[in-house]
Amino acid sequence: MQKQAELYRGKAKTVYSTGNPDLLVLEFRNDTSAGDGARIEQFDRKGMVNNKFNYFIMSKLAEAGIRLKWSVCSPIPNVW
Repeated sequence: MQKQAELYRGKAKTVYSTGNPDLLVLEFRNDTSAGDGARIEQFDRKGMVNNKFNYFIMSKLAEAGIRLKWSVCSPIPNVW
């Protein structure tokens, strides 16, 4: 799966379209900000931790019977 156009860029993640209209790529970044974005720095492994936390929450919601439309895919090379 290839990430294509950037659809959204927030403080912590970027959302990209893919070749499949039913799938998106979430890229959790290492950016951390202070002062409403006045100061932005990199915090090592923050994106990885946020990604794992997102996976944990989505898994728990699914286990609780809450229907979700999400898919676990292999990491895109050179993103980690």
